[in-house]
Amino acid sequence: MEGWQKELAKSGLWVLSISHSIRILAFVSTIILARLLSPSDFGIVAMATAVVTLVEMLGDFGFHVYLVQKQDLKDEDLNTAWTFQLVFALLEACALTVCAPFIARLYQEPRLSPVFYALAASITVGGFRNIGIVTFQKELKFQREFFLRVPSKILGVGASLASAFAMRSHWALIVGILAQRLTEVAASYLLSSFRPGFSLRGTKELFRFSKWLYWNTTLSFLLQRSPDLILGKIAGKNAVGLFSVSHSLATLPTSELADPIARATFPSYVKLRNDRSLLGEGYVKVLSLMSFVAIPMGVGLVALADILVPVLLGAQWASAAPLLKILGVAGILKTLQSNTGSIFLAQGRPQAVTALLILRVVVLVPMLIVLSSRAHAVGAAWAYLAGEAMIAPMVFGYVFNLLELKWMNAMRIFLRPCVASLVMVLALNGTMASSMISGLAERSFGVLTILVFVGFITYLCVAFGLWVVCGKENSTPESWIVGLLRRFSNIRFGVGS
Repeated sequence: MEGWQKELAKSGLWVLSISHSIRILAFVSTIILARLLSPSDFGIVAMATAVVTLVEMLGDFGFHVYLVQKQDLKDEDLNTAWTFQLVFALLEACALTVCAPFIARLYQEPRLSPVFYALAASITVGGFRNIGIVTFQKELKFQREFFLRVPSKILGVGASLASAFAMRSHWALIVGILAQRLTEVAASYLLSSFRPGFSLRGTKELFRFSKWLYWNTTLSFLLQRSPDLILGKIAGKNAVGLFSVSHSLATLPTSELADPIARATFPSYVKLRNDRSLLGEGYVKVLSLMSFVAIPMGVGLVALADILVPVLLGAQWASAAPLLKILGVAGILKTLQSNTGSIFLAQGRPQAVTALLILRVVVLVPMLIVLSSRAHAVGAAWAYLAGEAMIAPMVFGYVFNLLELKWMNAMRIFLRPCVASLVMVLALNGTMASSMISGLAERSFGVLTILVFVGFITYLCVAFGLWVVCGKENSTPESWIVGLLRRFSNIRFGVGS
């Protein structure tokens, strides 16, 4: 394994550790809170955070991306970015405070106003975050980021759960957000020796690159939060809460790969940007790993949706099962495309990301409006799936041409995971129809555990069987897993010592 590959693998493990820890905490807290709070409680917070994300987006120029890709990073660059980070946070908090009563009146929900005031305080605190933590990603020191983000999430989840048991209201979610933000800001100064100060020396160079990232952030917001905003106006807070929780669960198994891999690969792609052959090789390897994991996880979620929802969320969320099936497929398509943005940014082409995001907004938003009006939350889910299905071929075509990759060779990446996932679904359906689980209560945790185990074993057996039949190709997830197992066995049993 070459030096950049070892570096990427090590970074990837740390980033995946961060992501998995946070996702597991979020998953567990969502399951518990769903039994303590109502869909209306989740809906109020989802509507509020959608607006807050819009306000924060207005001041988000993606300074961290600029700082990571900058070759000769200086203290004045960090200080300039921190100065604008703080100024924008204060402006955002003031804007949210002033607009809170009007937004609450627009949604005909008076309980939103005090929620906005609390979230404005959270924005202000976040503005003081130490900008020096950006060097964790730039220098591939993701172990420090682990100790920044995971303990903060633990305290936030703990605060939410304690408040939920005590109050049984939407304020439990707000308390968790505030606790996590305060902890993260404090930890940023403990883990980074850099001490920011006020400076405007690097303003011109900072905004020359970041203006494109600003539009990317704006468009990303429209894609991520448009269902909350549109459904909130068309169908009300219950539909928003239903879609929000369904979307979180549907994308949890697949999207947990996207963000961490993007964070780990971006600095490595920056180093390889002058060698298109190595860059293409790295992209294909990352895409093959994402396919090997994301496809079966998403397909399994769709296959088990009718059991997952009542077991994990309870009977009051029964309407989420159809949404989970639709959004699970959309999550797979989105995850497989997610690594392309890092390629464009590493090559200094933020405008390419902007073009693709504009295309997504143009496709998705009109479909959301039309289908949400007709079928509310289910319509929004179908809009998401249709949008991803239309955009995916264009995205892959763009990046394959840029990296001079052959379509047939690249598409082979998806073949084994898709075939193995199909066999997995057949095995799950056969297990559910057999007498193996007849002695257990229908839709119980025991049944779910058995099915997950059957799906996991079936997928691995078929995937590795196909790999052997195809000649045990190198540079595939199967070959990496076999290599790791061999290395572990040598260490464990002292082979070759």
